[in-house]
Amino acid sequence: MTKETLNVLLTFRMPVLGTANANPKLHLEHVASRSPDAERIQKEIEALPAEEQLEKSTTVFPQENGNPFAYDYQLRGFFKGQIATLVELDEPCAKSLSKWSYKRAVDTMLFIEDWKNFFIDKDGKRIPAEAMTEHTRPMRVETQQGPRVCLATSQQIPEGTQLRFTVKWYVNGAPMTRTKKDGSEAAVSRLRINRELIIASLDLGDDYGFSQWRGGGFGRFKWTEDKEKKSTA
Repeated sequence: MTKETLNVLLTFRMPVLGTANANPKLHLEHVASRSPDAERIQKEIEALPAEEQLEKSTTVFPQENGNPFAYDYQLRGFFKGQIATLVELDEPCAKSLSKWSYKRAVDTMLFIEDWKNFFIDKDGKRIPAEAMTEHTRPMRVETQQGPRVCLATSQQIPEGTQLRFTVKWYVNGAPMTRTKKDGSEAAVSRLRINRELIIASLDLGDDYGFSQWRGGGFGRFKWTEDKEKKSTA
């Protein structure tokens, strides 16, 4: 069993929108439905900004000591979405995956090193909550009474902000072989997750970015390999 890693530095060329619900009760219901880890759920709720400072319909960034960050599962979700696109495009780096297997591959073989990944400025310092603004937009929803238009508000981190994290993945063993109908053998790749797939997923971020309302162009970024892996302060 082999594990590989890649240190990544994202530089957002479009603002990033928060995804966590500002109402702790709603956040609890959403997160609890997806995780059996009660202690971790409670820590996530405690990381939400004070409820009285925000409207219940606002989506926010979790914070620690006034500094916004992204959870590891948000970044894993990003990779899952990008890999789905690469599978659909039939890219060579995704040949060993299918629309039925890619989710399990990400869930069991791809991880983010840190649970909390802080947004930083170009000097590597964690950005303060004061650097964020709010973005309000109309949102069309389908209800039992028919289509309705409502307003959605999200905390917004400005373009130029950076995000540093380490992605790691497990690499399958040596390629297998299968016997063809004519009796000859053909190699079958077992590299479910590979470096080329990770890089292609990050490259897609230039068009389809990270976090909320990516279809509206938010969260687009450029990325580089963070060879020095500087710590954030």
